[in-house]
Amino acid sequence: ALLPLAVLLRLCFGRMKNRQDAIAVSFAARYLLWAAVIAYLAWLVMFCIYRYAIPLEMLTPLLIVFAIGMLPLKTQTRALVAGFILLVVAASIQPGNWYRRSVWNDRYVEAGIPPLGDTSNLMILMAGFEPYSHIVTQFPPEIPVVRIQSNFTSPDQNKSFNKLLHERVDAHKGRFMLLIPPWQNGLGKEALGYFHLALAPRACQTVTDRLYDDRPLDLCSVVRPKN
Repeated sequence: ALLPLAVLLRLCFGRMKNRQDAIAVSFAARYLLWAAVIAYLAWLVMFCIYRYAIPLEMLTPLLIVFAIGMLPLKTQTRALVAGFILLVVAASIQPGNWYRRSVWNDRYVEAGIPPLGDTSNLMILMAGFEPYSHIVTQFPPEIPVVRIQSNFTSPDQNKSFNKLLHERVDAHKGRFMLLIPPWQNGLGKEALGYFHLALAPRACQTVTDRLYDDRPLDLCSVVRPKN
């Protein structure tokens, strides 16, 4: 919000070329500010995933100082405004925990895995849009895990990546299980349908994800419906 205000004031009060009291090289400051604006807009349109914006977040204090430096104010006034805003930011910021644990476990990723039976011919499928792929590391390494639905691809989309997923799933002749957050079971059922699979009628087992304060995940048997 500070950058548009600074640009507007500059347009209203006129451009002051070669200011002796500039806090940064004018071209470099303008370049970095507009590059940040363009990158932020691209991030909003393409991803809107927080971790992809971390480089911009790390540059924010510098961008704030540059934006305030564009204002047609005295050097001392700009310094006081920049210092005040940075102090407010530092005092009010709250680290995000994304509903994860407030204390560390013995290991970064821990999970409670139920008995899986014979895993020699088992493939685990993942669906839904929640980020829980870290759980894969807690399953026996001989079990292939394929994510058939995610934020980046869905089985109803005509993408080359989906063709590879279909080939991998179709080539598996053993049994399947679906790992999914319980509140997204409907999405899982829909995704399985594109692979001519369905959830078995019997109850699901529970996988406990200890990264999120023992959040439960459903591990359900999957069947091939008869035509």
